[in-house]
Amino acid sequence: HNFQHTVNVRGFATAGSGSVRFNGVPTGNNSVATFMEEMGSVEVISGLSGFLYGSGNAGGSINYNFKRPVYEYMNKLKVGTYGNRLFFGHADLGGPIGGGTLAYRVNVLAQKGEAPVKDQHLERELFSAALDWNVTEDLLLQFNASYGEIKLRGRQGGFYVEDDNLHAFHPTVTVGQENSTYMTRLTSIRDTPDPAQLYMPTDTFNNYNTTNAGLGLKYKINDRFNLRAAAAYNDFEREMLWGNMFFTTDPDIYKYDVRAAKMFYKTKGAYAYLDAAFETGPLEHKLTVGASGYGLDVFSQSLTLGPGGGNLFYFTGRFSDPSLALNTNLNQYDLVRRIGPRQHKNSDALNYNLIIGDDIKFGERWELLAGLNYSTIRNRNYNAATGALTRKYEESALTPSFALLFKPVPAVTAYLSYIESLEAGSSVPDQPQWSNRNENLPPLRSEQYEAGVKAEVGGMFLTAALYQLDKGLQFGDRARGMYVQDGRQRHRGLELTGRGKITDGLTLMGGLNFLDAEILKTGTAAYVGKTPSYVPKFAGKVYAEYELPFLDGLALTGGLNYLGKVYTNSANNLQIPAFATGDLGLRLTIDGGELGPKMIYRLNVNNVTNQAYWYGGGNSHLQAGQPRSVALSAEIQF
Repeated sequence: HNFQHTVNVRGFATAGSGSVRFNGVPTGNNSVATFMEEMGSVEVISGLSGFLYGSGNAGGSINYNFKRPVYEYMNKLKVGTYGNRLFFGHADLGGPIGGGTLAYRVNVLAQKGEAPVKDQHLERELFSAALDWNVTEDLLLQFNASYGEIKLRGRQGGFYVEDDNLHAFHPTVTVGQENSTYMTRLTSIRDTPDPAQLYMPTDTFNNYNTTNAGLGLKYKINDRFNLRAAAAYNDFEREMLWGNMFFTTDPDIYKYDVRAAKMFYKTKGAYAYLDAAFETGPLEHKLTVGASGYGLDVFSQSLTLGPGGGNLFYFTGRFSDPSLALNTNLNQYDLVRRIGPRQHKNSDALNYNLIIGDDIKFGERWELLAGLNYSTIRNRNYNAATGALTRKYEESALTPSFALLFKPVPAVTAYLSYIESLEAGSSVPDQPQWSNRNENLPPLRSEQYEAGVKAEVGGMFLTAALYQLDKGLQFGDRARGMYVQDGRQRHRGLELTGRGKITDGLTLMGGLNFLDAEILKTGTAAYVGKTPSYVPKFAGKVYAEYELPFLDGLALTGGLNYLGKVYTNSANNLQIPAFATGDLGLRLTIDGGELGPKMIYRLNVNNVTNQAYWYGGGNSHLQAGQPRSVALSAEIQF
């Protein structure tokens, strides 16, 4: 709904500093609106090689790789609609310059129209460029830069769920009436409202703009030594007018408040690694030494609608009459302008890692990967009005990583691994009920054990992994009025994945995750033994393409997504039901060969059955899932 990407890896959301990277460079910030049109691939970094990227989330982190230049001319033009009247045009152009010494890649996107959610309006614009310069046969310099804007008018709200219960107001609260007393507690969640309907005023919005710039170096010094290095800068700005929503004892009535915020994130990151290949007797080594790190400055200002004391005003909405909320005039309060210009930063973060690792092969069947990472994390918070330092955390740790691999046959690899990491604590949500809002919590130590097997069977690449992760517990504690670190949580699971061709005409990819998560200890005894919030016991995804035999170039595509039930609170007395959604599509490819361009026509129907479902939107919010949408596009390649 709101165009921020959060990926769940083994029950942990990629929501901590160090969990998101661009071209391998850490950003320290997951609050970046990514444009998938400029990405060449998305990687989950975990397991055997995760330590090479420094600190990160338990379970893994996400790396977005920008599209790189190509050395043969390539021009792709695509137009279409993502559903309703949301039209777009996308150009992806590339080729060599100067006989191949230079190569370029350019992506341009324009999108505008009515979104699949009624009364939502969306605009997206992107310009992205990349350049490769082959200075010599052994030295490659890489550059990339991009600027993107997203403007969403009519932001769908999230229903607020706070720790032990779902708070609800008495239904007699009227529009604009001040009330800060929770009148009752609900023990169940109402049926999902129509996912295609907006339930907040059309004046609400999310505006983003993001600027990226990066450079990279790959240098083959000689047959033994290689140098890899990169640096990146990201400037992300976000302006919002939105509200939290609350159920009431009347199943048709909900309440919502109104808030405004301006947020600015500035990140500088870099890495440099030297790889050395050599032998010591029968052992073959690939030794890596290097460093990585980032610095992040955060400016954040917010304002909540209310009288001079700052207490909330609550507005009324009805599921049976969405126009009651849609037509509420929020412009009269002029909240965004009243925030005023930014003054001082709220916080900054610094993380740097020094690593050494050795990939040792002995014989045809055995391999050992061993490494050490010396990581330092520093977080500082400031008084945004005066700039005075209010809190500082700094911690360093030396963390090991080990993995032993065995290949009984060339197509099969079995492994055992152990990884420790130091990762930054969460940033406390900017919500008035937390006395420490916007504060950075102290760093956390995490560890992961894993045993698995990877195999190539026919045209399929299959994996199976048993894992255990242990990480600090972070949650909102209303009794203390704070977002806290208190205790540990353990995740044990079985992960199965597969991708490849089952037959010449059938391609399949997907994965299953069986997870047993438990709170091991915390200061609130009633939470011990419970399942952490928003962690499912089972999740699965599968995607397939089948090339229909009766017409060359015609393929049937489809996917199935399933997420098991999750608890929305630490006491496990409130839950979101499991849900499944399915997608179907057709793709027709007409290759003109030497006589004409290549044409690709696509039809995709997402959430075919228009399944209504809840999902955990983060920061203790429930959000309605995406409605059915029909996407059409035509692409020409020449």
